[in-house]
Amino acid sequence: LPAEDDPIAAAKQVVLNVTISGDGIQIFGVSLDVPGATTKGRVLFENAADDDLYDATLTANTADIKHVAGGSSNPFAGEDVTKVSITNGNSTLAGVLKIISMEDRTP
Repeated sequence: LPAEDDPIAAAKQVVLNVTISGDGIQIFGVSLDVPGATTKGRVLFENAADDDLYDATLTANTADIKHVAGGSSNPFAGEDVTKVSITNGNSTLAGVLKIISMEDRTP
């Protein structure tokens, strides 16, 4: 815990229902846009069984990109993402979560 007089930032967690199929991902990106901020936020991707698939600390306004086709590991391989939880790390500024997934659905 922080010392008694240390300031802390508390931000409410937002949970989103999503559908992302992990197989076939070629490039995957996530960013937390918080204009004018350099704070850190957290994003957690889970499957239907609430298993954590990808848990990341994001710096505001900086993208986290996985170029799977170029050799990056795919944190969602063999899984379907059904839920994303996000906090923006700033209690006074609103944030926007951006998720981009480019996939190859060739059978």
